[in-house]
Amino acid sequence: MAHLTLNKYNCNEPTQSGQGGNTLGGVLTYSYRWKITNWSEVQPFMEHTSPSFGADGLQWVFKFYKGRQKNPQALSLYLGILETTPGCLRGIRKKVGIIFVLENLRTRGMDFGKMELPVWFCDKHSTWGEENLMSLEEMDRFISNDTISLLVKFEIHESIIDAQPIINNPFDKLVNSPRFSDIKFRVIDSKSREKLFYAHKGILASSSSVFEAMLTNGMKETFEDEIQLCQTNHSAFLSLLKFIYTFKVNITSLCDAENLLALADRFAIVPVREECLRYFRLELNYDNVWGIWAIAEKYSCTKTSTTCRDFVALNLDTLLDKQSTLHADPNILRLALENDEANSNSEEKIYELVVRWANYSYSSDTSSPKNSTNTQVDSLSTTSSQSSSSTASMPSELPESLNENLEDSINYLIITDNSDTGTLNELNKEIDVENDEEYDIDKFPKPWRGDRLAALPSLLNCVRFPIMKKQYICEKVDGNPTIMATDGMKDLVIEAYRHHLMLELPSSVASNRVNHRRRKMKIID
Repeated sequence: MAHLTLNKYNCNEPTQSGQGGNTLGGVLTYSYRWKITNWSEVQPFMEHTSPSFGADGLQWVFKFYKGRQKNPQALSLYLGILETTPGCLRGIRKKVGIIFVLENLRTRGMDFGKMELPVWFCDKHSTWGEENLMSLEEMDRFISNDTISLLVKFEIHESIIDAQPIINNPFDKLVNSPRFSDIKFRVIDSKSREKLFYAHKGILASSSSVFEAMLTNGMKETFEDEIQLCQTNHSAFLSLLKFIYTFKVNITSLCDAENLLALADRFAIVPVREECLRYFRLELNYDNVWGIWAIAEKYSCTKTSTTCRDFVALNLDTLLDKQSTLHADPNILRLALENDEANSNSEEKIYELVVRWANYSYSSDTSSPKNSTNTQVDSLSTTSSQSSSSTASMPSELPESLNENLEDSINYLIITDNSDTGTLNELNKEIDVENDEEYDIDKFPKPWRGDRLAALPSLLNCVRFPIMKKQYICEKVDGNPTIMATDGMKDLVIEAYRHHLMLELPSSVASNRVNHRRRKMKIID
């Protein structure tokens, strides 16, 4: 027996008739028709609810039971007001007359209906109905093609709305106000700009255990009327104060969320912390997933980390060609590549991504805006096969098909001799510093700017070389001297060769790298 689902419902829009409004003494009449197919498969003794519909400014639902414990052989029908938000029905009372109808699909004009006496709907009695409209045996003559049609008609005879009084927060006026203030914060941002904020010790201490310890436990701040906070965003600190005083938080960008999360975590204000992380999850996309994942790991948010990991696994093939992936923190990129579940059709493309990531230069984004999306400059020196006076040009995206232009693609995989790496890395650092002021400080996420060559071995260790094509391993991997000079790389290539030579003994290689990644299936809530 199958459960009844929404796609089995054929619902007509509710209709409204009658003239005049409640204030003029008129009566508003509504009707809602609900057809249920596969009636024989409907589970008995369970509540089945229609999609909600609007009437008289509220959301309503139509419910039925195919037998209940009290009356196992009876059709029960109910009309209810839906509480869309907690407390939204408080103070609302409506006097409603109801008619429940079982329409006859075999013989027109032979419907069965029952009128209920007018009842008062309110927050404590939001559902009214008929427990025994008709026996299930008698319903046979109303069923056609295993389908029944239910109709509810109801009239709003009287409507009383006693709305809750509007209560204003008395602390709104004290946000960053010197009035009654007994503590000040001198906030200095990352550019050494200072701003003074006013607060009140009692309110701060009651909102945060960290503030309470600072202000009451004999710490230095207990005896001072001014506290200095360095490397703190002014706007984020004001947002934190507003929440403490009003319980309201307004996040408008990912940068706002990042700055506010740092403060909320620092001062142990859990609701703000969770709201920032929720904002990140709602805004997750191809361009920011790596940055959000790094933040989730930094602040030990398992839920957000899991959301990012699943997103990357589902969309890895797309992310391999995204510029945002070249900005990723290597620790986060390693977590993604270690995952056994990943929707990627080519391990070769994963290897190419790792090589492009290692070659990526931050200065290619900042020094030449025209080339920020289409090209990137190889920050390393060229190999002996290239002209020593030229610099390799490396597109940010490789050809979509590895099998196409196989000979040409080797040009994208060159990491060159390490002899001049130190000097050039220092040069890149100088370029980065020069462009810091021009770089958009509100950009999210910012590219990772550590030592990429040092992180390369851990990323290559996540690539599954044994499942690559033999020709590719020989030409593109083993044929690249700088890649082969990377710590542990020779062992990885030997493992790949051994796997191809001894396919009849797959257990001879004790590594998950010999196994293909499992496809990640999207879970629909």
